[in-house]
Amino acid sequence: MKNTSLLQGVSPSAILEAANICDGHTIFKPSAFTDVGIPVDYVSSYVQEIESDTRDPKSTVFRHDGTVINKVEGVYGLRFLTGLCIELEIDTEDSGFNGRGFRAQAMQGAIKKWHDRQPDRDETEPYEGP
Repeated sequence: MKNTSLLQGVSPSAILEAANICDGHTIFKPSAFTDVGIPVDYVSSYVQEIESDTRDPKSTVFRHDGTVINKVEGVYGLRFLTGLCIELEIDTEDSGFNGRGFRAQAMQGAIKKWHDRQPDRDETEPYEGP
């Protein structure tokens, strides 16, 4: 983990739980991540306004009921996962996947491996970096 990371002191399990929320497609409320222990300042850096481009379903934002949302503010899960991997210094460039869902799964797997390598995974002792 980068020494200046806003994730400094966050438990590895909280990081893993935040990663496991993401699916590569969903735009989340920031509270989805802060509720599991990710600092507000870190999550806030991923909040963005996303507008639908209705010319293509892949770039259109939908509600759970299938109706189109013109624009929404939130945390795009795939961008958040990518950021976690960068912060944790996890290389996912060679995952071989192009689809958003498959890329998300590859990053989640890499974060799980990182989590499992943390010393004793004692959740009373937050991760303090390399």
